[in-house]
Amino acid sequence: MIDADYKLRTEYYRLLNGNVKYLSNNVPVFDDYANISTPAPYVVIAGINGNDGTDKVHFGHNLTVTVDIVTEFDKGSTDSRYQCDMISGEVTKILLPKVACGSNFNLFPDFQSISAKRVNSQSLTEESDTKKVYRKVIQISHTIKQLSDG
Repeated sequence: MIDADYKLRTEYYRLLNGNVKYLSNNVPVFDDYANISTPAPYVVIAGINGNDGTDKVHFGHNLTVTVDIVTEFDKGSTDSRYQCDMISGEVTKILLPKVACGSNFNLFPDFQSISAKRVNSQSLTEESDTKKVYRKVIQISHTIKQLSDG
């Protein structure tokens, strides 16, 4: 069995980097974390969790990818979570252009994405003395079939 995490993570980055826009501006995409000094908004491919999805014929994986959308405003401003929700919508549209279809993910030659669907979405708000941060954490679940022995 080959570990599919890296291939899936790099495919997420390929699909999102340079393609997520808000008001015609590019929203940066980071793998695993963004530096504390990174100006918002930005998207983080935060992590991958999973378990064995092997059947009688193929090795397989059931993987869930967590994507974190971060926006930030000065405390006391009239800005709301709208920006975060719009960026989340863009991310979802790019990753899941068809219902429960994994065909948007090019994992060849070692893997094939059989299905992909959003399984969780959580809105979070954080405040400091000077800033208000709106986050949306989405999780997309994948069923992946291994095609080769690596």
